[in-house]
Amino acid sequence: MHSEGRLVEKADVVQHNMRYDAAQRLGVDYESLKKINPKLIYCHTRGFETGPRQSLPGNDQTGGCLAGVQYEDGGMARGGKPLWSFCSLGDTGNGFLSAIAIIQALYESRGNRYKAAAMLGIARSSLYRKIDAFGIQYEGKSAFSASSFSWAA
Repeated sequence: MHSEGRLVEKADVVQHNMRYDAAQRLGVDYESLKKINPKLIYCHTRGFETGPRQSLPGNDQTGGCLAGVQYEDGGMARGGKPLWSFCSLGDTGNGFLSAIAIIQALYESRGNRYKAAAMLGIARSSLYRKIDAFGIQYEGKSAFSASSFSWAA
């Protein structure tokens, strides 16, 4: 077994932000790692959610554009121009959401030791930022909820 496998055997959490097909080629995908450590908490942050873009590389600017952040920040509905933020809110938000997901999974697994995987994306993180800034709700509920994460067990 490679040294990475020995690390995974004893790890509580693995987190990465590669495209999933790259993770599969390298053997660090969820399915491969859960064979080594069934109790592993796996967090995969990526550019896009499950769907037609899921295997594409992503970055903060693309996620922000798809979420409408540059449109709203630039006041384009009132004749403005797209505004590029100086801080990477999609990347930062994605990191924050992944940290929360990992902490939640660690807390929930205490005593239960079930396996969990969180799949998060920059585009959704950017969208949450937009939703929060404009007080948008989805189907009468806060747009930010635990049920909006993609979980696998």
